[in-house]
Amino acid sequence: MKNIEKYMLLLTIAGALLSFYLYYTDVVNIPAICPNDGCAKVAASEYSRFFGIHVSLWGLLYYLGFSLLFLIKDSIAIVQKYFKPLVALALIVGIGFTIYLRVVEFVFIKAICVWCWGSVVIVVLLTILYFLNFRLNAQDQETN
Repeated sequence: MKNIEKYMLLLTIAGALLSFYLYYTDVVNIPAICPNDGCAKVAASEYSRFFGIHVSLWGLLYYLGFSLLFLIKDSIAIVQKYFKPLVALALIVGIGFTIYLRVVEFVFIKAICVWCWGSVVIVVLLTILYFLNFRLNAQDQETN
């Protein structure tokens, strides 16, 4: 696994931990630690669930699946063959859902959840690293 992919794996694990914390607070019915009341407003809103499942559980499943891609990449041939498109697809899903959730946050809930923005940062960093890795691979191929 290349260094950039290791950083991406670490980010997906961080996203899973963040999502797990938010899901845990929902399951045990305690408020998330938050510097403002935005987290509580977002968690209590009708938008905290997507198709009946808490958004943080979707996030946990997303980040765990994304982590799994990196962990099995070198051991399963089909994943290795389609790794770049699979990561690109995961990023498109993550960016799309992130945009949807930010619109909901600003337009409908009118509150800012700092934990949710932590996930935004993770998805943005994953995307930057993906394109950086893509560019470095293209440069390596040109020199060979």
